[in-house]
Amino acid sequence: MYLVKSCCFKPALVVAFAFIFTCARVAAQVPGYIVQNIGSHQGLPSSEIFEIFQDKNGFIWIGTNAGFSRYDGYVFENFQYLQNERIGTVYSIRQSRDESIWFCSETGLFVLRNAQLKKISWKNAASLVPIYDIGEDGAGNIWLGCAKGLAKIEFEDRSILYKNESIDLTQYLDKSWQASTAFTEKAIIKLSVNKKGELLIGTIGTVHYYAQATVKKLWQKQENSDFVTSVFIDQSGYCTWGTAQIGINTWNGSTITSYNEKNDIGLYGAYELFETNDTLQIFSAVNIFSYQPSVNYIERAAFIRDLDIKWPTCMLVDKEGNFWLGSHEGIYYLKKNNFTRYNSNRHKKIEEVYSIYQTSEGKLLAGTNRGFVYQVHADTALPYLQGKAVVPRAEVFTMYEDERNWLWFGTGYQGISVYRNGQIENFRVEDGLADNTNYSFYRDSKKQLWAIGDNGITRITIDSAEKISFEKFNATFPNAQDYKFFNAIEGPDHILWIAGAPGIVRFDGKNPEPYPIDGVKPGDLFAHHILKDRKGNVWIATTDFGIFQCYFDKSHQLRIKKKFSIADGLFTNTFLSMTLDAEDNLWMASYSGVSCIQLLANDSIRIRNFNKEDGFIDKNFYHPFLFTAKDGHIWASGTLGICSFDPLKLLSQQESSSVFVTKVDLLDRDSSISFYSSGSENIEPDLLLVAANNSVTIHFTALHYSNPGAIRYYYQLNQQKDNWTEVSGGRSLSFRELAPGTYTLRLKASVSGNEFGPITSFQFRINPPFWQRWWFILPCLAVLGFLYFRLLKLREKNIREREAEKTELQKLKAISYQYQLEIEQVINYFATSMSEQRTVDDMLWDVSKNCISKLGFEDCVIYLKDPVQDVLIQKAAWGPKTTDENKIVNPIEIPLGKGIVGTVAKTGVAEIVSDTSIDGRYIVDDTSRLSELTVPILKNGNVIGVIDSEHSEKNFYTERHLKILTTIASLIADKMDKMKAEKEVREREIQLITLNRDLATSQLTALRAQMNPHFIFNALNSIQQYILKGDVDQANKYLSKFSRLQREVLNHCDQNFISLDKEIEMLNLYLELEQLRFNENFQYSISLEKEIDSTELKIPPMILQPFVENAIWHGLMPKKGSKELSIEFLLSSEDLLQCVVRDNGIGRVEAARLKETSKSAPTHKSKGLNLVYERLNILEKQYQQPFEVVISDLTNAAGEVQGTKVTLTLFVGV
Repeated sequence: MYLVKSCCFKPALVVAFAFIFTCARVAAQVPGYIVQNIGSHQGLPSSEIFEIFQDKNGFIWIGTNAGFSRYDGYVFENFQYLQNERIGTVYSIRQSRDESIWFCSETGLFVLRNAQLKKISWKNAASLVPIYDIGEDGAGNIWLGCAKGLAKIEFEDRSILYKNESIDLTQYLDKSWQASTAFTEKAIIKLSVNKKGELLIGTIGTVHYYAQATVKKLWQKQENSDFVTSVFIDQSGYCTWGTAQIGINTWNGSTITSYNEKNDIGLYGAYELFETNDTLQIFSAVNIFSYQPSVNYIERAAFIRDLDIKWPTCMLVDKEGNFWLGSHEGIYYLKKNNFTRYNSNRHKKIEEVYSIYQTSEGKLLAGTNRGFVYQVHADTALPYLQGKAVVPRAEVFTMYEDERNWLWFGTGYQGISVYRNGQIENFRVEDGLADNTNYSFYRDSKKQLWAIGDNGITRITIDSAEKISFEKFNATFPNAQDYKFFNAIEGPDHILWIAGAPGIVRFDGKNPEPYPIDGVKPGDLFAHHILKDRKGNVWIATTDFGIFQCYFDKSHQLRIKKKFSIADGLFTNTFLSMTLDAEDNLWMASYSGVSCIQLLANDSIRIRNFNKEDGFIDKNFYHPFLFTAKDGHIWASGTLGICSFDPLKLLSQQESSSVFVTKVDLLDRDSSISFYSSGSENIEPDLLLVAANNSVTIHFTALHYSNPGAIRYYYQLNQQKDNWTEVSGGRSLSFRELAPGTYTLRLKASVSGNEFGPITSFQFRINPPFWQRWWFILPCLAVLGFLYFRLLKLREKNIREREAEKTELQKLKAISYQYQLEIEQVINYFATSMSEQRTVDDMLWDVSKNCISKLGFEDCVIYLKDPVQDVLIQKAAWGPKTTDENKIVNPIEIPLGKGIVGTVAKTGVAEIVSDTSIDGRYIVDDTSRLSELTVPILKNGNVIGVIDSEHSEKNFYTERHLKILTTIASLIADKMDKMKAEKEVREREIQLITLNRDLATSQLTALRAQMNPHFIFNALNSIQQYILKGDVDQANKYLSKFSRLQREVLNHCDQNFISLDKEIEMLNLYLELEQLRFNENFQYSISLEKEIDSTELKIPPMILQPFVENAIWHGLMPKKGSKELSIEFLLSSEDLLQCVVRDNGIGRVEAARLKETSKSAPTHKSKGLNLVYERLNILEKQYQQPFEVVISDLTNAAGEVQGTKVTLTLFVGV
């Protein structure tokens, strides 16, 4: 059953109470049972119990006078209200074959179906309630016992009960019951139905048999205090009923038989009948009986007189065989105790037991503290050894009877003792013992007796004269002080293997040696007990490591086969004692209880655990010890007493349970979903969740009422492999933020071991968000496709519209650009035209004229303000008032503030008058016009003039005209200011230039005057040399070139600048003269950049000749080898010319050295360079531009001088 939308009992008031381990133990005892009382103090809504019922799944339902409760062994869920309506006293609870659970109460009939609790709605309900009991026959018909009598709802009509419609129960009342005159009581309080449709009916004081619409009265009460408590009819029609006073009555179809206290069986009343396997369990005042109607046999199952139940009401025998006894004082829960505890007053002397032993005569002995030994009987414990103590103070840890029937005792710290010939003899370390504390005796295959204890092992020898002697073997292990040897076994090679504090010890009869078993170091292992079973397995009980299953290999060495721990199903990893039962099963004792390991035939392993909840010795006892008696029972002892149990009977009980998913909490949501059933391998999921509910807590439980605390839960989530995870910390699992998909949670539980019940599979699916579902995606895709199509069409439309808008916008922009361009063109025209004017008057006349020609004005007059008279005076005009001589005919003056022009001059704000005929400020000049545009001319915010234009058409002037005229007015103001400043600057510059020019001219003239004689002197000196040599031809040739050069020099002697072309021509003449002079001893070249126009560029005349001369005389002439000279002209910028003179001569440093040291060098003293520097300095000052020279050495990669470079930078922008 499951619910897919809300809590199954959402309308009901549900209260859950934690219950586990909180049941109150009852002081009174019931032999063979553990008794607990359950009531309101454990979580029930009331202690007045009217019904206890176990459904098919195993859940316990309890009817009280305050509603009903559901119990799973851990918590109660109480249901007291449904939709704010009180449920009231619940008299009966039954489950029909369709698994619906029915609740009969004082307020009506309720049904739990498909995890929904519903109240059956009756018409005239007040006369029908209470509903006392309900039953179902084999045909599926529902029978009701109510205040009105007997009602029958046919199987075909059952669906009516499940609907929310109100039904008339009176139409279902059995007519034969109503019509019967055999009795006066109509209300039915007890009802039993068999599959054949036979009924046994109980009213308060009568019992009736009903079959095939026939009613037969079987019994009527004889005492007023008596009443019917229970009825039962089996499948054969055999009837049994119980009453409060009489007991049990039966009817076999013909004869009525009674069983009561008169039968001397202790049957004082019968308050409930419960069928288990064809046996009726009878709940009476002081006993629980088992009754077999088929053989008419009755016996007592439990003696409960000591419980002193005041008001018994009902009983349940659960599937584990435990009794649930209902009363008005709560529930008495009797669970079977498989352990026999010896804790009566007669057994108080053996509450602290350290060892148990059975003699050859079958006497069961218990060794206690203070050295006493007791013989244990079923009803008492008596002192043994004639009441004498073995030792005065110590514990009796071990006992052993040898072949002489001597009893040996090992004590805690007072040596060993032997009881022989009616006397006790004591032996200590002084007598040869290895230690005074001994835990066990061992007789080996050689019939040698060993005492095993602290710090060593002692061999006991008895000679023929029955003299006892000892040989000790003490341990000498390194790094340890105290050793404990607990017990020993013998290996195949007669070696003793000892369990102890240093681990496993190997003893060859000479020296005890620690033995590292499969890598487990002796110091890391605490072995309490070692035991060998009949199959050859060696078992070792350890601290913290669990149980080792070992074997002897071929070399007789001990090896570990398997380790058993909590992970394998044990409830602890520490065990102190072991024993074997009759079937060689291993039993181990721990501080928590007793465990068993069964090695089954199919190599599987079964593990079972039992603790105080199962009847074992209470937890936290000390020194647990196990011993197997000759009758097969195992005895367990400790510091809190002893108990015994039948191991095979205990193992025969099957302890397993299915896991039931009970509830799913939707985390971060205030809601939950209840199930009350186990999951299954369904194709369809048990639970469907929306995407938002992807964080869940799943609650579950397994049912084991005898010991719910022993259940261990394991789970897998979407795993196929056998990899289970134990659930820790409760009975729930939380999963957060799960991705959409289907999940399978597999659960299993073990009860007290490793036996698991059926695997429960709970499947749930988290649906993806709606936007990931196909039913959403497909329409979305369709819508998106449609939208895409529409958007595509809309986009095409928008593109067309945008293109149209863009075209229109471009047209508007084009018009705007054109408009702006026209304005800029007009303004640029005005600005350009104004820039060409040199005076203010010329500029004003030019503006007024252009306004007519460019703007289409009829008239334009420009006024300037007279700052003295504070009036506007006409300075320029174009139109009817002007003449070709730029004169105004009849000019006028306008005071500030008068007329439109005077108003603009006063306010400084331009105006457009669209109709002058309606403007009273208009002043007629030469003729009347209908529109006027007036713009102030402003300088620093002050009006200095006005531009005024009139036109014969109204509304002629536009914002465009205003913008243009305003810009023109601003240009006029700027131009007037600039003209005034330029005039002043120009006047000062003219004065300064005149002065500088006169000075520079005189300086340059003087320099040229010095240079020309110098050059002439050098040239004539060269001609003289040719004449002196008698070389007339060369002299004539030289003289001819010299005369040409001199002629050019004379032609330019009065010029400050000559063309670069002329300068190069003179350089060529000079260099040719020098080549003649030196017999063409050097080569030269002159080059220009392509961009240079040599006819246009102007440079000072003869400015390069001195540098060329210096390169020849001082650089090339002293040099040996090839001599080269290059002259290059470059434009470094538009106004700067670089003249580069390079030679491959000896360089400046070498030339200076030769000039100082060589007397044979020609006496040539050049003044040309100094004259050039002076000329350049004057030119730079005169023009404030670069006229510079830089001389540097030319070097190779090694830094050696390869010549000289002269770079002359000249300003050519003159």
